[in-house]
Amino acid sequence: MSLNQIIFVVFCFLSIPTLSSQGYIDSLEAQLAISKESAKASILNQLSTAHSKDASDKAVQYANRALSLSQKHQDRKNEALALQNLCLGYLYNDIYDKALENGLAALEIFEALGDPRDKAYILSTLGWLYYDIQNADLALNYHQKVLEIYQSLEDADNIAMSYNSLGLIYSMKKEYEKALSYYLLSLEIAEKGEDKSRLAAIHNNLGMTYAALKSYQLAQKHLQNALQLMEETASILGIAEVWNQLGATYTGMELFDKAEECLLKAQTYIEQSTSKTALEKLVDNYEFSANLFSAKEEYQKAFIAYKEYSSLRNSIFSEDQKSRLSEMRLLYETEKKESEIQLLESQKNIDRLVRNSSVAGFILFIIIGYLIYNSLRSKHQQAKQAKDRLEDQLNFKSKELTTFALHIAQRNEILNKMVDSLTQIQKNADADTSKNLRTLIGEIHQSQQVNQHIEDFHINVEKTYENFFYHLNQSFPGLTQNEKRLSAQVRLNLSNKNIAALNNISVKSVEMARYRLRKRFELDTKDSLTEFLKKF
Repeated sequence: MSLNQIIFVVFCFLSIPTLSSQGYIDSLEAQLAISKESAKASILNQLSTAHSKDASDKAVQYANRALSLSQKHQDRKNEALALQNLCLGYLYNDIYDKALENGLAALEIFEALGDPRDKAYILSTLGWLYYDIQNADLALNYHQKVLEIYQSLEDADNIAMSYNSLGLIYSMKKEYEKALSYYLLSLEIAEKGEDKSRLAAIHNNLGMTYAALKSYQLAQKHLQNALQLMEETASILGIAEVWNQLGATYTGMELFDKAEECLLKAQTYIEQSTSKTALEKLVDNYEFSANLFSAKEEYQKAFIAYKEYSSLRNSIFSEDQKSRLSEMRLLYETEKKESEIQLLESQKNIDRLVRNSSVAGFILFIIIGYLIYNSLRSKHQQAKQAKDRLEDQLNFKSKELTTFALHIAQRNEILNKMVDSLTQIQKNADADTSKNLRTLIGEIHQSQQVNQHIEDFHINVEKTYENFFYHLNQSFPGLTQNEKRLSAQVRLNLSNKNIAALNNISVKSVEMARYRLRKRFELDTKDSLTEFLKKF
Protein backbone atom coordinates (compact mmCIF):
# COMPACT_ATOMS: atom_id res chain seq x y z
CA MET A 1 0.00 0.00 0.00
CA SER A 2 1.69 3.25 -1.11
CA LEU A 3 2.03 6.37 0.97
CA ASN A 4 0.03 8.46 -1.49
CA GLN A 5 -2.89 6.04 -1.28
CA ILE A 6 -3.41 6.47 2.47
CA ILE A 7 -1.94 9.83 3.52
CA PHE A 8 -5.24 11.66 2.89
CA VAL A 9 -6.88 10.06 5.94
CA VAL A 10 -4.17 11.17 8.34
CA PHE A 11 -5.44 14.61 9.17
CA CYS A 12 -9.08 13.49 9.37
CA PHE A 13 -7.96 12.32 12.80
CA LEU A 14 -5.99 15.28 14.07
CA SER A 15 -8.95 16.88 15.87
CA ILE A 16 -8.34 20.32 14.37
CA PRO A 17 -10.58 22.61 16.46
CA THR A 18 -11.74 24.88 13.65
CA LEU A 19 -13.86 24.86 10.53
CA SER A 20 -12.35 25.45 7.12
CA SER A 21 -15.43 26.88 5.40
CA GLN A 22 -15.08 30.20 3.61
CA GLY A 23 -17.70 31.76 5.90
CA TYR A 24 -15.69 30.84 8.97
CA ILE A 25 -12.47 32.20 7.42
CA ASP A 26 -14.22 35.48 6.49
CA SER A 27 -15.47 35.79 10.08
CA LEU A 28 -11.93 35.36 11.44
CA GLU A 29 -10.59 37.94 8.96
CA ALA A 30 -13.22 40.41 10.18
CA GLN A 31 -12.24 39.77 13.82
CA LEU A 32 -8.56 40.21 12.95
CA ALA A 33 -9.20 43.67 11.48
CA ILE A 34 -10.78 45.06 14.69
CA SER A 35 -8.85 43.17 17.40
CA LYS A 36 -6.12 44.58 19.63
CA GLU A 37 -2.59 43.56 18.71
CA SER A 38 -2.24 41.33 21.80
CA ALA A 39 -5.28 39.27 20.68
CA LYS A 40 -4.28 38.92 17.02
CA ALA A 41 -1.91 35.94 17.52
CA SER A 42 -4.78 33.66 18.55
CA ILE A 43 -6.89 34.65 15.51
CA LEU A 44 -3.93 34.28 13.16
CA ASN A 45 -3.35 30.77 14.51
CA GLN A 46 -7.00 29.88 13.86
CA LEU A 47 -6.69 31.22 10.30
CA SER A 48 -3.52 29.20 9.76
CA THR A 49 -5.27 26.03 10.93
CA ALA A 50 -8.31 26.74 8.73
CA HIS A 51 -6.07 26.98 5.63
CA SER A 52 -3.84 24.00 6.50
CA LYS A 53 -6.14 21.29 5.16
CA ASP A 54 -5.80 22.68 1.63
CA ALA A 55 -1.99 22.75 1.89
CA SER A 56 -2.27 26.50 1.30
CA ASP A 57 0.74 28.83 1.48
CA LYS A 58 -1.52 31.11 3.52
CA ALA A 59 -1.33 28.63 6.40
CA VAL A 60 2.42 29.26 6.71
CA GLN A 61 2.02 33.04 6.24
CA TYR A 62 -0.58 33.32 9.02
CA ALA A 63 1.49 31.09 11.32
CA ASN A 64 4.62 33.22 10.82
CA ARG A 65 2.64 36.37 11.71
CA ALA A 66 1.21 34.62 14.79
CA LEU A 67 4.69 33.53 15.85
CA SER A 68 6.10 37.05 15.57
CA LEU A 69 3.25 38.61 17.61
CA SER A 70 3.20 35.89 20.28
CA GLN A 71 6.96 36.23 20.83
CA LYS A 72 6.61 40.01 21.03
CA HIS A 73 3.92 39.72 23.74
CA GLN A 74 5.57 36.71 25.44
CA ASP A 75 2.45 34.61 24.81
CA ARG A 76 3.92 31.11 25.17
CA LYS A 77 0.74 29.19 24.35
CA ASN A 78 0.17 30.99 21.04
CA GLU A 79 3.89 30.80 20.28
CA ALA A 80 3.69 27.00 20.59
CA LEU A 81 0.50 26.90 18.49
CA ALA A 82 2.17 29.01 15.79
CA LEU A 83 5.19 26.68 15.73
CA GLN A 84 2.80 23.74 15.53
CA ASN A 85 0.96 25.33 12.59
CA LEU A 86 4.29 25.99 10.85
CA CYS A 87 5.20 22.33 11.35
CA LEU A 88 1.88 21.28 9.82
CA GLY A 89 2.11 23.80 6.96
CA TYR A 90 5.63 22.79 6.00
CA LEU A 91 4.72 19.11 6.32
CA TYR A 92 1.82 19.52 3.88
CA ASN A 93 4.28 21.12 1.43
CA ASP A 94 6.96 18.42 1.99
CA ILE A 95 9.51 20.84 3.48
CA TYR A 96 10.58 18.30 6.06
CA ASP A 97 13.55 20.00 7.72
CA LYS A 98 11.53 23.13 8.59
CA ALA A 99 8.56 21.02 9.66
CA LEU A 100 10.77 19.05 12.05
CA GLU A 101 12.52 22.13 13.44
CA ASN A 102 9.25 23.95 14.21
CA GLY A 103 7.53 20.80 15.51
CA LEU A 104 10.25 20.02 18.03
CA ALA A 105 10.36 23.66 19.15
CA ALA A 106 6.57 23.50 19.72
CA LEU A 107 6.95 20.24 21.66
CA GLU A 108 9.53 21.85 23.97
CA ILE A 109 7.10 24.66 24.89
CA PHE A 110 4.08 22.37 25.26
CA GLU A 111 6.05 20.13 27.61
CA ALA A 112 6.94 23.17 29.72
CA LEU A 113 3.30 24.36 29.79
CA GLY A 114 2.15 20.91 30.89
CA ASP A 115 -1.08 20.44 28.92
CA PRO A 116 -1.15 16.71 27.90
CA ARG A 117 -3.59 17.30 25.01
CA ASP A 118 -1.35 19.91 23.39
CA LYS A 119 1.60 17.57 23.85
CA ALA A 120 -0.32 14.66 22.31
CA TYR A 121 -1.29 16.78 19.27
CA ILE A 122 2.27 17.86 18.43
CA LEU A 123 3.61 14.34 19.08
CA SER A 124 1.01 13.07 16.63
CA THR A 125 2.02 15.66 14.01
CA LEU A 126 5.70 14.70 14.40
CA GLY A 127 4.67 11.07 14.09
CA TRP A 128 3.02 11.85 10.74
CA LEU A 129 6.15 13.68 9.62
CA TYR A 130 8.22 10.53 10.10
CA TYR A 131 5.40 8.50 8.52
CA ASP A 132 5.48 10.79 5.47
CA ILE A 133 9.20 10.13 4.95
CA GLN A 134 8.52 6.40 5.50
CA ASN A 135 10.47 6.04 8.74
CA ALA A 136 8.05 3.57 10.28
CA ASP A 137 9.99 2.92 13.49
CA LEU A 138 10.12 6.58 14.56
CA ALA A 139 6.51 7.14 13.48
CA LEU A 140 5.48 4.14 15.60
CA ASN A 141 7.41 5.46 18.61
CA TYR A 142 5.64 8.86 18.49
CA HIS A 143 2.15 7.43 17.99
CA GLN A 144 2.56 4.93 20.83
CA LYS A 145 3.34 7.89 23.11
CA VAL A 146 0.18 9.62 21.86
CA LEU A 147 -1.90 6.52 22.61
CA GLU A 148 -0.49 6.34 26.16
CA ILE A 149 -1.48 9.98 26.80
CA TYR A 150 -5.07 9.50 25.58
CA GLN A 151 -5.41 6.24 27.50
CA SER A 152 -4.35 8.05 30.69
CA LEU A 153 -7.01 10.71 29.94
CA GLU A 154 -9.61 8.01 29.11
CA ASP A 155 -10.38 9.94 25.91
CA ALA A 156 -12.25 7.39 23.78
CA ASP A 157 -12.40 9.44 20.55
CA ASN A 158 -8.68 10.09 20.49
CA ILE A 159 -7.89 6.53 21.54
CA ALA A 160 -9.76 5.51 18.37
CA MET A 161 -7.65 8.02 16.44
CA SER A 162 -4.45 6.52 17.88
CA TYR A 163 -5.51 2.97 17.03
CA ASN A 164 -6.14 4.08 13.44
CA SER A 165 -2.74 5.81 13.32
CA LEU A 166 -0.96 2.66 14.49
CA GLY A 167 -2.90 0.68 11.88
CA LEU A 168 -1.62 3.00 9.14
CA ILE A 169 1.97 2.55 10.28
CA TYR A 170 1.71 -1.24 10.38
CA SER A 171 0.13 -1.10 6.91
CA MET A 172 3.17 0.82 5.69
CA LYS A 173 5.36 -1.90 7.26
CA LYS A 174 3.20 -4.43 5.31
CA GLU A 175 2.20 -6.10 8.59
CA TYR A 176 -1.41 -6.19 7.44
CA GLU A 177 -2.83 -8.58 10.04
CA LYS A 178 -1.52 -6.37 12.83
CA ALA A 179 -2.85 -3.29 11.04
CA LEU A 180 -6.31 -4.90 10.81
CA SER A 181 -6.39 -5.53 14.56
CA TYR A 182 -5.81 -1.81 15.25
CA TYR A 183 -8.31 -0.66 12.60
CA LEU A 184 -10.99 -2.92 14.07
CA LEU A 185 -10.34 -1.57 17.57
CA SER A 186 -10.63 1.95 16.15
CA LEU A 187 -13.84 1.07 14.31
CA GLU A 188 -15.43 -0.38 17.44
CA ILE A 189 -14.99 2.92 19.29
CA ALA A 190 -15.75 5.22 16.33
CA GLU A 191 -19.08 3.50 15.63
CA LYS A 192 -20.30 4.73 19.02
CA GLY A 193 -19.62 8.36 18.06
CA GLU A 194 -20.99 10.74 15.45
CA ASP A 195 -17.85 11.77 13.55
CA LYS A 196 -18.56 10.53 10.02
CA SER A 197 -15.20 11.72 8.65
CA ARG A 198 -13.31 9.54 11.10
CA LEU A 199 -15.57 6.58 10.48
CA ALA A 200 -15.14 6.98 6.71
CA ALA A 201 -11.35 7.05 7.09
CA ILE A 202 -11.35 3.81 9.12
CA HIS A 203 -13.57 2.01 6.60
CA ASN A 204 -11.30 3.23 3.78
CA ASN A 205 -8.21 1.93 5.60
CA LEU A 206 -9.90 -1.41 6.26
CA GLY A 207 -10.85 -1.63 2.58
CA MET A 208 -7.30 -1.01 1.39
CA THR A 209 -5.86 -3.47 3.90
CA TYR A 210 -8.28 -6.26 2.96
CA ALA A 211 -7.47 -5.56 -0.71
CA ALA A 212 -3.75 -5.90 0.07
CA LEU A 213 -4.58 -9.29 1.62
CA LYS A 214 -6.63 -10.12 -1.54
CA SER A 215 -9.84 -10.39 0.55
CA TYR A 216 -11.67 -8.42 -2.13
CA GLN A 217 -15.25 -9.01 -0.94
CA LEU A 218 -14.44 -7.54 2.50
CA ALA A 219 -12.47 -4.75 0.83
CA GLN A 220 -15.46 -3.87 -1.37
CA LYS A 221 -17.83 -3.84 1.64
CA HIS A 222 -15.70 -1.41 3.67
CA LEU A 223 -14.95 0.84 0.69
CA GLN A 224 -18.68 1.12 -0.09
CA ASN A 225 -19.27 2.14 3.54
CA ALA A 226 -16.47 4.70 3.27
CA LEU A 227 -17.92 6.09 0.02
CA GLN A 228 -21.37 6.60 1.55
CA LEU A 229 -19.90 8.41 4.57
CA MET A 230 -17.58 10.54 2.40
CA GLU A 231 -20.55 11.63 0.27
CA GLU A 232 -22.44 12.64 3.42
CA THR A 233 -19.52 14.79 4.57
CA ALA A 234 -19.00 16.22 1.04
CA SER A 235 -15.26 15.45 1.06
CA ILE A 236 -14.33 15.78 -2.63
CA LEU A 237 -10.82 14.30 -2.41
CA GLY A 238 -12.05 11.71 0.09
CA ILE A 239 -14.66 10.55 -2.43
CA ALA A 240 -12.02 10.53 -5.19
CA GLU A 241 -9.71 8.43 -3.03
CA VAL A 242 -12.41 5.81 -2.35
CA TRP A 243 -13.38 5.59 -6.06
CA ASN A 244 -9.68 5.06 -6.83
CA GLN A 245 -9.48 2.24 -4.28
CA LEU A 246 -12.70 0.65 -5.54
CA GLY A 247 -11.21 0.73 -9.05
CA ALA A 248 -8.08 -1.08 -7.82
CA THR A 249 -10.21 -3.59 -5.89
CA TYR A 250 -12.45 -4.39 -8.87
CA THR A 251 -9.31 -4.88 -10.97
CA GLY A 252 -8.16 -7.47 -8.43
CA MET A 253 -11.60 -9.13 -8.72
CA GLU A 254 -11.26 -9.06 -12.55
CA LEU A 255 -14.46 -6.98 -12.80
CA PHE A 256 -12.81 -4.74 -15.35
CA ASP A 257 -15.84 -2.73 -16.51
CA LYS A 258 -16.67 -1.77 -12.93
CA ALA A 259 -13.03 -0.93 -12.27
CA GLU A 260 -12.86 1.41 -15.28
CA GLU A 261 -16.12 3.08 -14.26
CA CYS A 262 -14.78 3.71 -10.73
CA LEU A 263 -11.50 5.18 -11.98
CA LEU A 264 -13.35 7.53 -14.35
CA LYS A 265 -15.54 8.71 -11.46
CA ALA A 266 -12.41 9.31 -9.38
CA GLN A 267 -11.00 11.51 -12.16
CA THR A 268 -14.23 13.55 -12.20
CA TYR A 269 -13.92 14.35 -8.49
CA ILE A 270 -10.19 15.04 -8.71
CA GLU A 271 -10.87 17.65 -11.42
CA GLN A 272 -13.27 19.44 -9.04
CA SER A 273 -10.58 20.00 -6.39
CA THR A 274 -8.16 22.92 -6.27
CA SER A 275 -6.07 21.40 -3.47
CA LYS A 276 -2.40 20.65 -4.08
CA THR A 277 -2.98 17.10 -2.86
CA ALA A 278 -5.36 16.48 -5.78
CA LEU A 279 -2.31 15.75 -7.97
CA GLU A 280 -1.37 12.86 -5.68
CA LYS A 281 -4.80 11.33 -6.19
CA LEU A 282 -4.32 11.73 -9.97
CA VAL A 283 -0.97 9.90 -9.75
CA ASP A 284 -2.75 6.99 -8.04
CA ASN A 285 -5.49 7.10 -10.68
CA TYR A 286 -3.00 6.81 -13.55
CA GLU A 287 -1.17 3.95 -11.79
CA PHE A 288 -4.39 2.02 -11.13
CA SER A 289 -5.51 2.67 -14.73
CA ALA A 290 -2.22 1.27 -16.06
CA ASN A 291 -2.70 -1.85 -13.91
CA LEU A 292 -6.30 -2.19 -15.13
CA PHE A 293 -5.47 -1.92 -18.84
CA SER A 294 -2.54 -4.31 -18.42
CA ALA A 295 -4.88 -6.85 -16.75
CA LYS A 296 -7.32 -6.40 -19.66
CA GLU A 297 -4.41 -6.94 -22.11
CA GLU A 298 -5.05 -3.48 -23.61
CA TYR A 299 -1.34 -2.79 -23.63
CA GLN A 300 -1.29 0.40 -25.69
CA LYS A 301 -3.69 2.05 -23.23
CA ALA A 302 -1.68 0.64 -20.33
CA PHE A 303 1.51 2.10 -21.78
CA ILE A 304 -0.09 5.55 -22.22
CA ALA A 305 -1.48 5.49 -18.65
CA TYR A 306 1.89 4.44 -17.31
CA LYS A 307 3.64 7.27 -19.16
CA GLU A 308 1.16 9.76 -17.66
CA TYR A 309 1.70 8.25 -14.20
CA SER A 310 5.48 8.41 -14.51
CA SER A 311 5.49 11.97 -15.88
CA LEU A 312 3.15 13.38 -13.22
CA ARG A 313 4.88 11.53 -10.39
CA ASN A 314 8.27 12.88 -11.46
CA SER A 315 6.87 16.43 -11.64
CA ILE A 316 5.49 16.16 -8.09
CA PHE A 317 8.52 14.48 -6.55
CA SER A 318 11.04 16.88 -8.03
CA GLU A 319 14.79 16.72 -7.60
CA ASP A 320 14.55 19.72 -5.28
CA GLN A 321 12.14 17.85 -3.01
CA LYS A 322 14.31 14.71 -3.08
CA SER A 323 17.29 16.84 -2.07
CA ARG A 324 15.37 18.37 0.85
CA LEU A 325 14.28 14.91 1.92
CA SER A 326 17.81 13.50 1.79
CA GLU A 327 19.30 16.42 3.70
CA MET A 328 16.57 16.58 6.37
CA ARG A 329 17.92 17.10 9.85
CA LEU A 330 16.42 13.96 11.39
CA LEU A 331 18.52 14.43 14.52
CA TYR A 332 17.41 17.88 15.65
CA GLU A 333 19.71 19.37 18.28
CA THR A 334 17.33 18.90 21.19
CA GLU A 335 20.15 17.46 23.29
CA LYS A 336 22.23 20.54 22.53
CA LYS A 337 19.48 22.88 23.75
CA GLU A 338 19.03 20.82 26.91
CA SER A 339 22.79 20.94 27.52
CA GLU A 340 22.78 24.73 27.15
CA ILE A 341 19.97 25.06 29.71
CA GLN A 342 21.77 22.74 32.14
CA LEU A 343 25.01 24.69 31.66
CA LEU A 344 23.28 28.00 32.46
CA GLU A 345 21.73 26.47 35.56
CA SER A 346 25.11 25.08 36.64
CA GLN A 347 26.70 28.49 36.11
CA LYS A 348 24.16 30.17 38.43
CA ASN A 349 24.87 27.60 41.13
CA ILE A 350 28.61 28.07 40.70
CA ASP A 351 28.32 31.86 41.06
CA ARG A 352 26.31 31.44 44.24
CA LEU A 353 28.93 29.06 45.69
CA VAL A 354 31.78 31.42 44.81
CA ARG A 355 30.08 34.35 46.50
CA ASN A 356 29.20 32.48 49.68
CA SER A 357 32.18 30.21 50.20
CA SER A 358 35.43 30.96 51.98
CA VAL A 359 37.19 28.26 50.04
CA ALA A 360 36.86 29.92 46.65
CA GLY A 361 40.17 28.58 45.41
CA PHE A 362 39.27 24.99 46.12
CA ILE A 363 35.86 25.41 44.52
CA LEU A 364 37.40 27.10 41.49
CA PHE A 365 39.70 24.12 41.08
CA ILE A 366 36.70 21.77 41.19
CA ILE A 367 34.79 23.97 38.74
CA ILE A 368 37.66 24.03 36.25
CA GLY A 369 37.98 20.28 36.49
CA TYR A 370 34.23 19.87 36.08
CA LEU A 371 34.13 22.16 33.04
CA ILE A 372 37.10 20.40 31.43
CA TYR A 373 35.41 17.05 32.03
CA ASN A 374 32.14 18.35 30.61
CA SER A 375 33.92 19.86 27.62
CA LEU A 376 35.67 16.58 26.83
CA ARG A 377 32.45 14.62 27.31
CA SER A 378 30.55 17.10 25.14
CA LYS A 379 33.12 16.79 22.34
CA HIS A 380 32.91 13.03 22.56
CA GLN A 381 29.08 13.14 22.41
CA GLN A 382 29.14 15.60 19.50
CA ALA A 383 31.53 13.36 17.59
CA LYS A 384 29.30 10.35 18.28
CA GLN A 385 26.19 12.29 17.23
CA ALA A 386 27.89 13.40 14.00
CA LYS A 387 28.88 9.80 13.27
CA ASP A 388 25.36 8.57 14.04
CA ARG A 389 23.87 11.33 11.85
CA LEU A 390 26.08 10.29 8.92
CA GLU A 391 25.10 6.64 9.41
CA ASP A 392 21.40 7.60 9.52
CA GLN A 393 21.75 9.64 6.34
CA LEU A 394 23.54 6.75 4.59
CA ASN A 395 20.90 4.25 5.74
CA PHE A 396 18.13 6.59 4.59
CA LYS A 397 19.82 7.14 1.22
CA SER A 398 20.26 3.37 0.85
CA LYS A 399 16.53 2.82 1.42
CA GLU A 400 15.77 5.58 -1.09
CA LEU A 401 18.04 3.97 -3.69
CA THR A 402 16.53 0.53 -3.08
CA THR A 403 13.03 1.97 -3.57
CA PHE A 404 14.18 3.73 -6.76
CA ALA A 405 15.71 0.49 -8.06
CA LEU A 406 12.54 -1.49 -7.34
CA HIS A 407 10.48 1.17 -9.12
CA ILE A 408 12.66 0.87 -12.25
CA ALA A 409 12.59 -2.93 -12.02
CA GLN A 410 8.79 -2.95 -11.77
CA ARG A 411 8.54 -0.61 -14.75
CA ASN A 412 10.81 -2.83 -16.86
CA GLU A 413 8.85 -5.95 -15.86
CA ILE A 414 5.60 -4.33 -16.98
CA LEU A 415 7.16 -3.23 -20.27
CA ASN A 416 8.64 -6.68 -20.92
CA LYS A 417 5.26 -8.33 -20.29
CA MET A 418 3.69 -5.85 -22.70
CA VAL A 419 6.28 -6.68 -25.36
CA ASP A 420 5.71 -10.44 -24.93
CA SER A 421 1.94 -10.06 -25.20
CA LEU A 422 2.13 -7.68 -28.16
CA THR A 423 4.49 -10.04 -29.96
CA GLN A 424 1.99 -12.89 -29.55
CA ILE A 425 -0.84 -10.69 -30.84
CA GLN A 426 1.30 -9.56 -33.78
CA LYS A 427 1.74 -13.14 -35.00
CA ASN A 428 -2.00 -13.48 -35.70
CA ALA A 429 -2.72 -9.90 -36.76
CA ASP A 430 -3.36 -8.52 -40.24
CA ALA A 431 -0.62 -6.60 -42.07
CA ASP A 432 -1.59 -3.08 -40.96
CA THR A 433 -2.13 -4.08 -37.34
CA SER A 434 1.11 -6.07 -37.38
CA LYS A 435 3.00 -3.03 -38.64
CA ASN A 436 1.49 -0.78 -35.93
CA LEU A 437 2.30 -3.34 -33.26
CA ARG A 438 5.89 -3.63 -34.53
CA THR A 439 6.24 0.16 -34.28
CA LEU A 440 4.86 0.15 -30.73
CA ILE A 441 7.17 -2.70 -29.70
CA GLY A 442 10.09 -0.74 -31.14
CA GLU A 443 9.13 2.36 -29.14
CA ILE A 444 8.96 0.32 -25.95
CA HIS A 445 12.40 -1.21 -26.62
CA GLN A 446 13.78 2.25 -27.34
CA SER A 447 12.35 3.63 -24.09
CA GLN A 448 14.08 0.79 -22.22
CA GLN A 449 17.42 1.36 -23.92
CA VAL A 450 17.37 5.15 -23.51
CA ASN A 451 16.37 5.15 -19.85
CA GLN A 452 17.59 8.21 -17.98
CA HIS A 453 16.17 6.79 -14.73
CA ILE A 454 18.64 3.87 -14.78
CA GLU A 455 21.58 6.20 -15.45
CA ASP A 456 20.40 8.49 -12.63
CA PHE A 457 20.23 5.43 -10.37
CA HIS A 458 23.81 4.37 -11.20
CA ILE A 459 25.08 7.94 -10.68
CA ASN A 460 23.34 8.21 -7.29
CA VAL A 461 24.71 4.81 -6.22
CA GLU A 462 28.25 5.87 -7.15
CA LYS A 463 27.85 9.13 -5.18
CA THR A 464 26.32 7.50 -2.10
CA TYR A 465 28.77 4.58 -1.96
CA GLU A 466 31.89 6.50 -2.94
CA ASN A 467 33.88 4.93 -0.07
CA PHE A 468 32.53 1.47 -0.93
CA PHE A 469 33.75 1.73 -4.54
CA TYR A 470 37.11 3.14 -3.40
CA HIS A 471 37.82 0.24 -1.01
CA LEU A 472 36.49 -2.31 -3.51
CA ASN A 473 38.90 -0.93 -6.15
CA GLN A 474 41.79 -1.07 -3.68
CA SER A 475 41.12 -4.73 -2.91
CA PHE A 476 40.09 -5.86 -6.43
CA PRO A 477 41.54 -3.39 -8.99
CA GLY A 478 40.64 -5.56 -12.00
CA LEU A 479 36.85 -5.40 -11.61
CA THR A 480 34.87 -4.28 -14.66
CA GLN A 481 32.26 -1.49 -14.54
CA ASN A 482 29.43 -4.06 -14.75
CA GLU A 483 30.95 -6.08 -11.90
CA LYS A 484 31.18 -2.96 -9.73
CA ARG A 485 27.57 -2.07 -10.46
CA LEU A 486 26.42 -5.61 -9.70
CA SER A 487 28.36 -5.49 -6.41
CA ALA A 488 26.52 -2.31 -5.40
CA GLN A 489 23.13 -3.78 -6.35
CA VAL A 490 23.83 -6.92 -4.30
CA ARG A 491 24.91 -4.72 -1.37
CA LEU A 492 21.51 -2.97 -1.61
CA ASN A 493 19.89 -6.39 -0.96
CA LEU A 494 18.16 -6.47 -4.35
CA SER A 495 16.94 -9.94 -5.38
CA ASN A 496 18.15 -11.66 -8.56
CA LYS A 497 14.74 -11.02 -10.12
CA ASN A 498 14.89 -7.28 -9.36
CA ILE A 499 18.50 -6.99 -10.55
CA ALA A 500 17.49 -8.70 -13.80
CA ALA A 501 14.52 -6.37 -14.31
CA LEU A 502 16.57 -3.29 -13.39
CA ASN A 503 19.29 -4.08 -15.95
CA ASN A 504 16.85 -5.55 -18.50
CA ILE A 505 18.60 -8.95 -18.58
CA SER A 506 17.51 -12.49 -17.70
CA VAL A 507 17.59 -13.95 -14.18
CA LYS A 508 19.94 -16.66 -15.50
CA SER A 509 22.39 -13.94 -16.61
CA VAL A 510 22.30 -12.44 -13.10
CA GLU A 511 22.97 -15.85 -11.54
CA MET A 512 25.97 -16.37 -13.81
CA ALA A 513 27.29 -12.87 -13.10
CA ARG A 514 27.00 -13.47 -9.35
CA TYR A 515 28.80 -16.81 -9.73
CA ARG A 516 31.68 -15.12 -11.59
CA LEU A 517 31.79 -12.37 -8.95
CA ARG A 518 32.06 -14.93 -6.13
CA LYS A 519 34.98 -16.55 -7.95
CA ARG A 520 36.64 -13.12 -8.29
CA PHE A 521 36.32 -12.63 -4.53
CA GLU A 522 37.42 -16.25 -3.84
CA LEU A 523 34.37 -16.94 -1.66
CA ASP A 524 33.43 -20.38 -0.36
CA THR A 525 29.93 -21.72 -1.03
CA LYS A 526 28.97 -21.12 2.61
CA ASP A 527 30.02 -17.44 2.48
CA SER A 528 27.34 -14.79 1.87
CA LEU A 529 28.16 -12.46 -1.03
CA THR A 530 25.93 -9.72 0.45
CA GLU A 531 27.62 -9.84 3.86
CA PHE A 532 31.05 -9.91 2.21
CA LEU A 533 30.28 -6.72 0.24
CA LYS A 534 28.95 -4.93 3.33
CA LYS A 535 32.47 -5.07 4.81
CA PHE A 536 33.75 -2.52 2.25
